[in-house]
Amino acid sequence: MMRKRFKAFSLFILSLLVIFSSVPGSLAEEASSPASPNSLPKTGPEKKLGGQYTYYGDLVGRINPRGLGFFGGINYRNVYGYDEKYEMESAYWQTGLGLGISPAALQAGLHFEWMPWLFLPLRLRYDYFQYTGGSGALLSFDSPNSPYGDEVRDNRHDEERGSAHRLLFQPTLQGKIGLFIIRNQTDFAFFRFSGKGPFFLEIGEDILLKDNDFLLANRTQLLYSFFSDKQSKKLLGGPYYQITRASEAKITQQKLGLALYWEPAVSVRYLGRPHLGMMTAYHLEDPSRQGQWYLLAAAGFEYTFPSQSR
Repeated sequence: MMRKRFKAFSLFILSLLVIFSSVPGSLAEEASSPASPNSLPKTGPEKKLGGQYTYYGDLVGRINPRGLGFFGGINYRNVYGYDEKYEMESAYWQTGLGLGISPAALQAGLHFEWMPWLFLPLRLRYDYFQYTGGSGALLSFDSPNSPYGDEVRDNRHDEERGSAHRLLFQPTLQGKIGLFIIRNQTDFAFFRFSGKGPFFLEIGEDILLKDNDFLLANRTQLLYSFFSDKQSKKLLGGPYYQITRASEAKITQQKLGLALYWEPAVSVRYLGRPHLGMMTAYHLEDPSRQGQWYLLAAAGFEYTFPSQSR
């Protein structure tokens, strides 16, 4: 029965992604969403101390703003603390390489993450973006007050084959009370662009930024675990709130929505356990999308190489 439900839901997600593939756009990594299991400490008695390699991949599509992309990579995580009470990692360091591809851009990045305590993962990340000169990127704007919604992008054909650099510091506060998981994640990002400018459309965050600009984003999630940690399947769901602020453009965005993450009790050889994620939200504040709905869907996998715990 579980396999039949998983197959039906997978077909639903894939049908959505077929629709998304006909529209332009690119996606930044949604590191804090439930569609990113790498951002959560591993649970279960089999996850003890030691180092392990993990590779992963996610096909992600979204509406309003429109976009489609595939993101994957490989991580090495060394766990040096384990909490027997909560049966999860309590201290580790991790490093990894990531790649992304979309109709609008190619992305390559590396990161270092350290979790000194169970409630505080800290991540430092660098990303390089190479824009293809189509699908709405890289677009320049004369003013931060210029509209930059989908209609504007569809009517413009002056994209540049430029590049961008992003340096990101991402601290997260997280906790668990019973079956509730609370996460608050902040992005401190610095962007540098090549191109005409003076303002650029950053298609991942869907916001206008100036060259050498700073972006601040904060996301809060309250997720309920519908199954206990001792069970192999996972279903998480709950509300989330996000606020984003562009420094030089002085643009503020706010979203309020619902996040879902599902990991069935099945495993695929060399792909590990598949996962599905979905986020839908209402644009509370946005120069181009206020009063409209947002949807993101993701289907992916995560495979950890077997290793001996110590």
